[in-house]
Amino acid sequence: MNGSTDSVANVLFDSNTVGSPNDPLDVVLRAILQEIAKANASGYPIREKDIVRNFDLGSHLAVQKRLEMLVGLNLVAKKRNPADRRERLLYLSPLVQEKFDRFAQEVRQLKEE
Repeated sequence: MNGSTDSVANVLFDSNTVGSPNDPLDVVLRAILQEIAKANASGYPIREKDIVRNFDLGSHLAVQKRLEMLVGLNLVAKKRNPADRRERLLYLSPLVQEKFDRFAQEVRQLKEE
């Protein structure tokens, strides 16, 4: 990778960690954030159960624990579904949304070069 591509890769999460340096940002955490981002970008939230049930990257329990870690670190917001109060809808936090926006901006700049 060249220097500009490296900088784009590091925009989302500095030093590939969430929270403290002891909490690595692994494949499952990245995939969860990407799925929530895709749903939110389409104008829709994603249900918590859709994330947990549809991931092939680990057991349901492992995905649930990682999702709870993201909620605990305020990277993902969880809200009740007004149509079905039992469901939880997931949204990116403003911090993560800002990082994704910066990432998209840098990708557009690289594409123009």
